Amino acid sequence: MLAEVEKIENFLKQRQIKLTEERKLIIDEMLASQRHFGPEELWEHLRQKGKRVSRATVYRTLELLIEGGLVKKVCLGEHCFRYEHILGRKNHSHMVCLKCGALIEFLDEAIDERQKLLSQQQGFEVLSRCFQIFGYCKNCTQ
Repeated sequence: MLAEVEKIENFLKQRQIKLTEERKLIIDEMLASQRHFGPEELWEHLRQKGKRVSRATVYRTLELLIEGGLVKKVCLGEHCFRYEHILGRKNHSHMVCLKCGALIEFLDEAIDERQKLLSQQQGFEVLSRCFQIFGYCKNCTQ
C-alpha cells in the first residue's frame, strides 16, 4: 500500500495540490478496501469511524483521482456508478446483474489481447478501457 500512497502523493505534487488531512483519510480508506464503493458509502464509512470529512471533499477527491488515472468510475447502468482504486491491481472487466446489482470481476487475456490488436490496427492509443457485461447472475435467474 505504501507504493500506492506514494503514487497518489506524487500525482498531487505534480498538480500542486496539497495532501490535506481530509484527502489523506479518504485515500487511506479507499486503498484499504478492495471493493467497489460509492462516494456516499465512503463518506458514511469515514463518519462511522469518527473521521471528520466533508461530502464535497470526498466527491472532489474521487474526481481528482480519476483524472490522475488512480481511480476508475465503473458504470453499473443508467445513472449508477461505483468507484474502485486501480493501483496495484490488474486490469479487469465486470459482469453486472441488472436485478440485484451484483458486481462480478473477471480477468480475460483474450479480451485484453483483442483490444490491443484492434487498437494497433487503428493506430489508437488506449489510455483506459471499460468493459461491462450486463445481465442476470445465477441467483437471479433461478
